[in-house]
Amino acid sequence: MLGVFNLRNFLNTAVCGFIIGVAAITPGLSGSVLAISLGIYPKLLGSVMNLRKDFKPSVCFLGIFAMGALLGMLVFGVVMKPLLENFERSIIWLFMGLIAGSIPSFMKEATQKGFKMAYIIPMLVAFAVGVFFTTLTEHRLTAVADSSPVMLFAAGAILAIGAIVPGISSSFVLMQIGMYDKLISSFVCFNILDMFWISLGAGIILLATIKLINLAFEKLHGYAHFAAFGFLLSSVVGVFPGIEHITDIILFVTGALLIYAFGIVTKSKNKNFGR
Repeated sequence: MLGVFNLRNFLNTAVCGFIIGVAAITPGLSGSVLAISLGIYPKLLGSVMNLRKDFKPSVCFLGIFAMGALLGMLVFGVVMKPLLENFERSIIWLFMGLIAGSIPSFMKEATQKGFKMAYIIPMLVAFAVGVFFTTLTEHRLTAVADSSPVMLFAAGAILAIGAIVPGISSSFVLMQIGMYDKLISSFVCFNILDMFWISLGAGIILLATIKLINLAFEKLHGYAHFAAFGFLLSSVVGVFPGIEHITDIILFVTGALLIYAFGIVTKSKNKNFGR
């Protein structure tokens, strides 16, 4: 299913994992939306779904992707706090550019089987739900949640949901329950015990919901993708910082061009996996 893994495929998968890992811990971004835009989302679902059938290629692909994602979380986690404290506006505009640059590829995938006006309904519903939750995060409690295994398990579960449900920003939800800082610290400090509970929660929820998500995107392709797009738009509304300087626009355009170009290159390379 996944084809022969060579150096090019290794780097391609690792870089995709890195980008999606960064998005997973960036408030307002959805790693799964970027995965769809980069053309790697079906491969991720397929690898998990066919783990027993195609064990070696699936484990190889998932292992390389996970390595890139963890590296992305670790590297970005180290600099996340100082960046957001000193350059919050710049970071937000750059990542909003990444979102904008991913939209053309995302919409092309969403309308692969045609477009129906009925798709607008799930998009609007998802947008309303997303705005509701982002509004909640603006009024979240300042208290930090405890670091019990139950809360760490829940944090992992939330990460998994954000990873497989396009448009959901796990970071927003984690901020709401006071677990965002703890999650970042666990990766940065490489706390093995905390990472165990987080991974356990993510793994169980992933295995429990992957078939349902895969079925939704297979049988309700357009509806599912436009619902995801609604969540994506709501995430932009939640983080929009306003325009104050020309550098805001420059960073936005830079991010959009980078992810658009990377998406084109990645999708062309990803075709080799299915051969």
